[in-house]
Amino acid sequence: MLKDDESIQNCRYLLNHPLAIEDDMRLVSTVELIAIRERVHNALAPFEGPVRPEHFDELHRADNDFKHWYASWDVAFSRKYENAGMSYCRDRYEIRA
Repeated sequence: MLKDDESIQNCRYLLNHPLAIEDDMRLVSTVELIAIRERVHNALAPFEGPVRPEHFDELHRADNDFKHWYASWDVAFSRKYENAGMSYCRDRYEIRA
């Protein structure tokens, strides 16, 4: 599990570090994705019982967050990699989103 605390907030700053490597982009995007999923998972728990009205609000928020995450990283990966349409990284994130 990943806790959404100060240790992962603004994790994109890692990409500006002089020693950042290409794989850091994949790492940071994955951390952001897991943070969204964890927040949604926690908001919908416990999983026993009926679906509550606030669940729909959380799912709508999650849908917006996933779309924003995908759009943001799609642009970032397409700028980083030539022929991004065929890029392994970009294709993998398209499947996840």
